[in-house]
Amino acid sequence: MKKERNLLKLMSDAECGEAYRQSLISAGKHRETATSIAKSEQYGISVSHLILGTEEMVKALLLQIQSIGIDVRNVPSVYLFFTDHIIKHNFAIYLNAMYSIIKPFMGIVYKKREEIHNPGTKQEYTQVEKAILSKDEKRLKVIFKDIPGMFDWWDEANKMKNRGFYVDYTTSLETPMQVTKEEYHEALKVTDEFGIQIGDIFSYFEKLTEDQRKETAANAKQLGFTKIIVQIIEARKEQRKNEQKPPNFKFT
Repeated sequence: MKKERNLLKLMSDAECGEAYRQSLISAGKHRETATSIAKSEQYGISVSHLILGTEEMVKALLLQIQSIGIDVRNVPSVYLFFTDHIIKHNFAIYLNAMYSIIKPFMGIVYKKREEIHNPGTKQEYTQVEKAILSKDEKRLKVIFKDIPGMFDWWDEANKMKNRGFYVDYTTSLETPMQVTKEEYHEALKVTDEFGIQIGDIFSYFEKLTEDQRKETAANAKQLGFTKIIVQIIEARKEQRKNEQKPPNFKFT
């Protein structure tokens, strides 16, 4: 029998909710391990555990959004998020870029809900929120213009993770012991920033009532929220054809 690679299809939405919490616990354990090992100046292994922790957070987010009814389990090839390390790093890159969109998306959902339940209340929308609602491509391109420098770091995350665990050779001998304290602190800074960003999303979804979850899922569908996942998957497939090419994200 062929093994199902899509973890989301093996579980109900309720089970995804529990798996999301366990993935977050696992992510926390990786960070605890990283900071503990760093005290003994084993910075290579520490960096690897920091990166593994972010991979667990990416997995947790997919599980959480499925648990509230946003249908990602039926996105073609979504199983890659559970079998491919680099696609999780690509998601981190995308989330850094999409954070300025995801935050307003949450605001839009709240304001739309208020308009429905309190018709007399006038809601004010920010320029970013208006761009999302109108799908103003020109304005959205401006939003994405200033991509943080940490993207380059995430591009190399899988190599850094392997470097922290294994002895290797490229043009010279490379070992986990060569990873410096400065590299560890940079990894800690980047992964903690990612944790803050994704933590905002976790917190938002956690506070939703059952009715609000349904509204959020409906709004997510209307705004094409799962297109984010599709774009990351297609970018990774293209990248796998030629590992020398960088991810080709298309913002639509």
